[in-house]
Amino acid sequence: MADINVVVVAPTDEVAERIWITKQQMLGDVQTGNQRLLQPPVEPEELGTTQERAMMEAMFSIKAVGSPETIRKQLE
Repeated sequence: MADINVVVVAPTDEVAERIWITKQQMLGDVQTGNQRLLQPPVEPEELGTTQERAMMEAMFSIKAVGSPETIRKQLE
């Protein structure tokens, strides 16, 4: 699978994480062929087992999620 880069910037880290969780659900649906509308954010534990979540995270060569300050630190 090709490397995927993702950057989610929002006013706060918490808002960025909620946006990111929605995107993770969408990616999971694409992988499983589940066709549904974008879903509201859920708790990270609801996205699958620890192993499943780690496998999804491994897809990204660059992942930066947070406020502008947090993003700057993550990308340095």
